[in-house]
Amino acid sequence: MFLFYLSYSILHLTSVLTIVRFLFLLCIFITSCSHKNDPQPSDTLFKDSQKNWIDIYANELQIALDNEDTEAFYFFWEEYKKELNKIGVDPNIVILE
Repeated sequence: MFLFYLSYSILHLTSVLTIVRFLFLLCIFITSCSHKNDPQPSDTLFKDSQKNWIDIYANELQIALDNEDTEAFYFFWEEYKKELNKIGVDPNIVILE
């Protein structure tokens, strides 16, 4: 009878320790994955006037040519022409370097 009680106590203690370990790990996972910072669009300092879109599009056009990506080239070519029109340059006579 004593052996039965001893083995039951050991099994019970083992299961209690397993449950405690599980709860401890669960608490660690729940508290360690908390998100405290909520960024807003106003947090980014993007000023469109500081970007030189003509250079950016020219670079993208060169990358598209290097990779033989015609769809990207046609997309960036239209954007490049729009930026040239904004500054008053005729896009039909501009030669890419």
